[in-house]
Amino acid sequence: MITNQTKSNRSFRPKGWVGHPLGIALVLGFLICFPSPSGCCAQDAPVPEAETTTDSKASFQSLLDEQKENTRKISRLYASMPIGVVRAQIDHRNQINTLQKRNQQIAARLEPTAITELRSSNPPDLQIVNFLMLRVKNKLDGKNPRVPFNPPEAIELLEVLETIEVKLPDLTSYIYYANLLSNRFERARGILDQAVKRGFKVPASTLPQLESFEQQWQPELVRRAAEQTADNLPRVLLETAAGNITVELFEDDAPNTVNNFISLVEAGFYDGLSFHQIDRTFACQTGCPEGDGTGNAGYRIACECNELNARPHFTGSLSMAHSGPNTGSSQFRIAKQPLPRLTGQTTVFGRVIEGMTLIYQMGVEAPLERTQPPSNRILKATVIRKRDHAYVPEKIEDNKPESCD
Repeated sequence: MITNQTKSNRSFRPKGWVGHPLGIALVLGFLICFPSPSGCCAQDAPVPEAETTTDSKASFQSLLDEQKENTRKISRLYASMPIGVVRAQIDHRNQINTLQKRNQQIAARLEPTAITELRSSNPPDLQIVNFLMLRVKNKLDGKNPRVPFNPPEAIELLEVLETIEVKLPDLTSYIYYANLLSNRFERARGILDQAVKRGFKVPASTLPQLESFEQQWQPELVRRAAEQTADNLPRVLLETAAGNITVELFEDDAPNTVNNFISLVEAGFYDGLSFHQIDRTFACQTGCPEGDGTGNAGYRIACECNELNARPHFTGSLSMAHSGPNTGSSQFRIAKQPLPRLTGQTTVFGRVIEGMTLIYQMGVEAPLERTQPPSNRILKATVIRKRDHAYVPEKIEDNKPESCD
């Protein structure tokens, strides 16, 4: 429990994020109900719902009603699925697929429509405010299977919500958490400092943990700036049915791991492989020819995670997946959030520079036609830039199956 040391009527209650995959004490201790930037506290009385009749409100409400009705229809279709009649089952499934596609189209329109209404109504419509706050929560906890975990998108919604004169419990803690998960540690620091200035007691573990992030992030920023100036690191394009992901490889810091990755890409090893392990908030993992995490490239490579210049794990980092020291091969993961517990255990060899939204989206599958490949499959991997030398890894020959964590 975090409490204000001077004002007893502005106490903070824990938000209940215990068990979230971030797994670090500062988040668990700091995710509390801060007052909104307007100075209102979480215990203030709710603002009465505004009465609005604008076209954007009607559009938002009609979309919401249609989505709910489609969901009810889908439930009825599943409940009435014919048994043993193949043609009738196909008809049912086609109807379900059509309704699911429509609901996905509606979901894509709900947020921008709600934002438009929120900006045009005075006072703000409480139903829309609550909807957007729920979307923020969904984008940060990853528990809604229809809403992808996506902290940067949560930040965009929070920036809108910050501008309205409504008393919003949890707003500031959501802002802190979203920035923390998006590698925006300077902004997270500003939120923390603001809380301290307001007189709120912060758990003892929070500041040291944030400082640990900052100590790793500042050198990382210096490296990234130098890499941007040099503009010569290798890059690989991963094509999927949902779009393309471009990754930049840290050849200067993990040369053998990069040699290994590029050699496998150029051999077509990753073409057709799926992201077989998808955690909604942790990471997406691929590179297993067996599709279940037990396969490899027929050899192993040594870890480079304990070198002096080893890179830390941040959101968007590519790191090797293995079953122990020096057992990496072909499998790798892309982090959806900072993963400090993996630093020093697995080799970071690159980062996503384009297409991170597709990584967040994995695990929230849209209804697809039978002929369309799933969005979590790499259709083709292509080296789009490399330095002028051969990329040949030093191998540890080993054909034993592996189970990568």
